[in-house]
Amino acid sequence: FNEIIKHFWDERGGLYFYAKDAEELIYRPMEGYDMATPSSNSVMLLCLRKLYRATGDENYLEYADKISNTFGALVNNAPTGFCFMLYSMIN
Repeated sequence: FNEIIKHFWDERGGLYFYAKDAEELIYRPMEGYDMATPSSNSVMLLCLRKLYRATGDENYLEYADKISNTFGALVNNAPTGFCFMLYSMIN
């Protein structure tokens, strides 16, 4: 968890597709949209919520809430494009 946060986390909330120390690119995407496979943010949200329930560690819940808040408006506007994100938010 700490390594993921260290290399992929954006302070506004969410995970970038590429690590901070990876090759510098013109664009560093942060995906929430779930296409044929779930986005990294959707999967991380579900994992964080499960980790919180298993351990009671509030740190996991704080990061889960940040991801939910970052993508919440997008999910609300186009829920069919964020199926796994929506699933992760309610589970």
